[in-house]
Amino acid sequence: MISGTTNVLQQGPAFCLTLLPHSQHHDLIASLICGLPLAGGESKQVFLDTGLIHVMVVSGAHLMFLESLLARTPLWLRLPVLGFYCWLTGFGAPVVKAFAHRTAEIFLRPYGWSGLWIEAVAVALAVTVYPWWLMSRSLQMSWMCSLALSLPRLLRWRALDQSLKAYILLFVFVGGSLIGVCWNTLAAPFVGLILFPVSLLTILLPFLSGPVDRVWDLFLLLLSYGPKGSPSSWFFASRDLFWIPPLVHVALLAGEVRWRRARAFSC
Repeated sequence: MISGTTNVLQQGPAFCLTLLPHSQHHDLIASLICGLPLAGGESKQVFLDTGLIHVMVVSGAHLMFLESLLARTPLWLRLPVLGFYCWLTGFGAPVVKAFAHRTAEIFLRPYGWSGLWIEAVAVALAVTVYPWWLMSRSLQMSWMCSLALSLPRLLRWRALDQSLKAYILLFVFVGGSLIGVCWNTLAAPFVGLILFPVSLLTILLPFLSGPVDRVWDLFLLLLSYGPKGSPSSWFFASRDLFWIPPLVHVALLAGEVRWRRARAFSC
């Protein structure tokens, strides 16, 4: 019985793949939408060279992209759709954590819980179900990204501000350069605002796969002219980094508590 249930839970990506129409960039769309590994080749190398391979890995950001498309739908419909998407992408650690965060936010935000505390609840729920996710690099990076977004704004340009903060907190995980940060600022929104929704649309309207392929052609062309980052000369294993996200999170929570106390007593 348990084996049968596990098998059903793991069939999401395979089912997602059957929903996608055949197209020139089928592998890219399958990676972006269904969470399937991106096959080696020229396209993958472009993403690696420009430091944008992360945008092709299904993460919490993809769940946010999907929810933004469902913004006008009622909550009772939106949450099941997001949960269904978690299944379609194989219940990856970042997506599950993002879903737990969004669900916890609905119930806890009205009581004054901040994003940092809600993220703590989401991580606790995720690692309670799958304790080995603490050693998952994808969860570690997703966790650090969430913490980066919780930091005070440093720059007026919101996209660049978020990219810079993510770069700082993720540097030890992925390395990279400041040029890559600027390139991420320009390219990542293209994925979230254009490529992701139009690729999803081909599931409902397969005849659009041709025009959508041309959009992918344009994006790959832009990447080919973008700055190429040199790979990092060092690499730390996930088991050596697992302590960093909880340590940073606890430090930020302590800072928030001190700030709230100072603000309360200053009135």
